[in-house]
Amino acid sequence: MEKDCMYLVQGRNSSMMLQKILILIQNQITKNDTERLLTIIKQFLCLSTDGFYVQDLYNITHVVDILMEKSKQESVYIKHLDTFLEICSIPPLLVKSSDIIRYALDIQEYFSWLGQKFLARHIVNSLLTRLEPNWRARYPNEKPGMPRGDEILDISIVGKILPLVLEKATAQTMKAPTRFSLWSLQWTFRLFCLREATRLERNNILAILLMLMNVYPDLLSGNLTFCYDIAMLAMAQDVIFSPNRITECRLTPCNEDMCCMALLLMCISFYRHILTGPKVIEECRIVMGLLKLIGKQQAIKWKPLQSRYLINVSINILHNIVPISTEEFVEDGGPLIILELINEGRQFASTANYQIILRSVELLCHFCYKFKSICDSVAYNGGFNIILSLCNEYLEANYLSKNHQVLIAVSICLLEQIYHPEKARELLPMIIKYMNRYINPNPQDPVQGQRIIILTLSLIWNKIACSESLSKAFIEMDGIYLLLDIVQMSCLPTKIVALGVLIDLCEITECVPYLITWRRNGQRIKSLLLDTFRQENTELHVKVDQYGAIVDPLIPIMGEVQYYETNCPCRKFVGNPSIADLLISCRPKVYCLLQILEVRQRDVVETTDEFYKLFNEDLSREDQVTLLVAENFLALKLSEEWHELAKEFEKYEIEVIPSDQAIIESMLDVTNQWGGILQKMQRQILDDFHKKDKKFEESFYDTLKKSRYPEACEALKQMRYIAKCSERVFRLSAYYDTQQRIVDSLQYNEENGQFHPTNFFDVFVSFVKNQHVVVPTDVVEDVVPSLELPTFVSPAISLSIEDFMTDESFSDLDYL
Repeated sequence: MEKDCMYLVQGRNSSMMLQKILILIQNQITKNDTERLLTIIKQFLCLSTDGFYVQDLYNITHVVDILMEKSKQESVYIKHLDTFLEICSIPPLLVKSSDIIRYALDIQEYFSWLGQKFLARHIVNSLLTRLEPNWRARYPNEKPGMPRGDEILDISIVGKILPLVLEKATAQTMKAPTRFSLWSLQWTFRLFCLREATRLERNNILAILLMLMNVYPDLLSGNLTFCYDIAMLAMAQDVIFSPNRITECRLTPCNEDMCCMALLLMCISFYRHILTGPKVIEECRIVMGLLKLIGKQQAIKWKPLQSRYLINVSINILHNIVPISTEEFVEDGGPLIILELINEGRQFASTANYQIILRSVELLCHFCYKFKSICDSVAYNGGFNIILSLCNEYLEANYLSKNHQVLIAVSICLLEQIYHPEKARELLPMIIKYMNRYINPNPQDPVQGQRIIILTLSLIWNKIACSESLSKAFIEMDGIYLLLDIVQMSCLPTKIVALGVLIDLCEITECVPYLITWRRNGQRIKSLLLDTFRQENTELHVKVDQYGAIVDPLIPIMGEVQYYETNCPCRKFVGNPSIADLLISCRPKVYCLLQILEVRQRDVVETTDEFYKLFNEDLSREDQVTLLVAENFLALKLSEEWHELAKEFEKYEIEVIPSDQAIIESMLDVTNQWGGILQKMQRQILDDFHKKDKKFEESFYDTLKKSRYPEACEALKQMRYIAKCSERVFRLSAYYDTQQRIVDSLQYNEENGQFHPTNFFDVFVSFVKNQHVVVPTDVVEDVVPSLELPTFVSPAISLSIEDFMTDESFSDLDYL
């Protein structure tokens, strides 16, 4: 049959035939087309026994993918699919040498596609199993023994294929390796550990294992001895184990062994996903070994660069394994070692040290938040002073980089965890220093994110505001002014926290005068609060006009999201939207501060205002309109709650008893009127302002009408003219102008050179510009005959040579 097919298709173009197959297989109209399609596929495969052409690889991938889907429904395609895959094992053929360049992308995609098919065909299991030479003799349940060390094994090809296949493997595209294949991998690892000449191969095996564990973190759950081999090799020189072939291996400070140590530690980090992982970590004393490596107390003396890299890796691994061995971390002095590492890293400013410090602070912050024992240990070992001095050091720098900002943010989180009231006084200067740096940054500082200031405000709220003495100390350091500056210049999330801090601090009477006397950029406390209220209305898309007045009286303060959650019939029950709106919002905090200033602390406000006269300011029309809504915010929220209650009863078809129904209806009627009443009051305020503006405009034009504008302009011109003639500044400018004109008018003469003006520097003469000076005719010149004629500086043109040549001059000429 195959010969017949070859005879039928002899001389035909396989590329055209493949395109025909692709069209038919994608657009199959009837089931009768199957026989025709199979015939064409068979003919194409007969033409392609030597391999597929490079120019056809793109279509080949599509055809095979479709055949795999069809083979699940019709078994007749399975035979041809296997033939396709067999031919795929043959390298593609080139028609022209330029095809390697023209179809380079198709070749790359073709081999990537083959890698996916390999994963689907469990090639990883096959390759791992064949690492051990005698796998056939012990298949499928016999575990290999310990290698002697003199076996010869070449994994160069497998070591190249497996990383490429596993590079993009996922749990969905690859099945987990079997226990039998992992036995072969363990045997290979043991073999390469016994021989110093195979260090690179040992590292390659560990890299393959790490890639497998990245796909399946619990890969070694069924192979406990492999877990022990990895842990014992990493800790062999720092922990005493019972002697075996693995513990006899020794790592050295060479680069290959450093990479091996890093790979071993990375594999250990996955032990937390293994059921028996905590047991291995405890028995092999991994936490103690990592702490020795971090504290540079290991038996292996690593080079400085190697040590920094391994310390970074060790800190990252502690993040994973300390939660399952917390007691061992505290008993082995882990917090103290990490704090010493932070102190040591501060002495040398470099990127590597910064990464170590950052990861160390993150480690302590994470563990102090979760484990009280670690938090107490950090505080006991002086962690508060170390972290506080670290923050002060970076805040005093001229340039606060992005990296430093991240480190300060994490440090503030840690300070909040290990905070102690006895040392709280030391914390206040650092807080004030950063708030000043945030408000007035250095010119070279990058834009500061909101994370640090929010964490700082959270620290004030949770720790400082809880103590009356600390609150008073914070207020005395002008902390209220700084908080209000932050409220004015920050975004809404920061304002929410800052306003919350202000509300708690206002419980102290000393805080109120600072609120009243605050001024910045033309704003005072009331206008600042009302501006914040309007900003949040804008963010929530509340229906208001350009002045902040109510547009819809039924939903005066309701945003779009709350309106949807309240009125949408398809919404699932998620609680009370009106109450949820109060949780993370500035508006209730603005209402609370207004109530404190106008009701609760009114006496203090009046007493302070008698002296400063700053509280009762003239509000703008926007502020007055907003103030009306802000003062009634709680009543409007209660109105929303009554409407939500009625909607919930209606949605879930709950029948309310008549008395309760009457209460609900009466409250709805009352609350529906609140928005309308406030809207009328706001319109009245706007009308008053419009009338005031109109009156002011009329007064302005009336003033212009009564004024003598032309005469005033003429008088102003005369005053300017007189000033120019009389004032010294204008006379000097006229003098310099005249001199400049003289200099500009000079010309160069070839005979006499450059002409120079004669300046009256020593003569008291005042130049007068733009004035006509008339000499009186009745002035009589006094003539004194006895006076000699003056000597000319420059001879005049009208004089002859006899007028200035003397007898001595002629005698000189005779001598010549």
